[in-house]
Amino acid sequence: MIWIILVNYNGAKDTAECIESLRRVKSPPFRVVVVDNASTDKSLDTLNALQAQYAFDLLPSPVNGGFAAGCNLGMRFALDRGADYLLLLNNDTLVTEGFLDGLLSPFREDARCGASTCRIRFAARPDTLWYAGGSVSPVTLRTRHFGYGQPDRETPGPSRAVSFASGCCLMLRREAVLAAGFLDEVFFLYEEDTDYCLRLMEKGFSIRYVPGAVIDHKVSASVRASAAGSFYQIRSKYLLIQKRLPPLRRPAAYLSCTARCLVRCMRGEYRLHDLRRALSSFLRGGKGKDASV
Repeated sequence: MIWIILVNYNGAKDTAECIESLRRVKSPPFRVVVVDNASTDKSLDTLNALQAQYAFDLLPSPVNGGFAAGCNLGMRFALDRGADYLLLLNNDTLVTEGFLDGLLSPFREDARCGASTCRIRFAARPDTLWYAGGSVSPVTLRTRHFGYGQPDRETPGPSRAVSFASGCCLMLRREAVLAAGFLDEVFFLYEEDTDYCLRLMEKGFSIRYVPGAVIDHKVSASVRASAAGSFYQIRSKYLLIQKRLPPLRRPAAYLSCTARCLVRCMRGEYRLHDLRRALSSFLRGGKGKDASV
């Protein structure tokens, strides 16, 4: 059985639309569990009401431990109920009818396939790619989305190996999760997927991109390109470097990360204030949720 895990934080409308899109999927069989990450709006009331319309399990978390913590809560719940596959799916996505069967195909073909992912388009521009496979640099740990912002000319075809799959849509084999463990909650938001992909590969599992499986992504609907989103994007990259690289290789990666952040500040994508705050938090040993954000 496939269990689909959605994490909701102040986004019940998006969650409802995602669940509605899942009704297009006729096979294979699946169940949905929604983790509410201690929403501060009326999300929990809305989700409780939605259960009368849609059949899904609802897990209210007493605290907002971040995306990784919310996913972990849902993953444990599903594994305890015998899940064969776990699908981490952003609640701000809309799926297509055949995406789930496509995501399953690499597991049928390769016993060492630990994870699969799909083609992801911008929901506002469904002719434009957000993700068509990806990679992570072994030197800087910078991730790349292949095809980002390019016209969607991908066609269905065989799956191919990648070194980075976004947590926006990540299907995991039960055995891979039991071997690699759960997402690292020190990140709170961002880079938990990069860390997990590296961990899966260290355990000998492959990650496969399936071009014939397609979803649309509203892109950061829950964070809304906020100061908080920028803060966690920046700090999580520093945390990833600290965790994954040996001491002698970290300085160059830190410099590369800082340089990229400064460029994004000049482009107006980040504020210099958010970079300073993120770097200060990292240097103080900050992890998980930051009380100042």
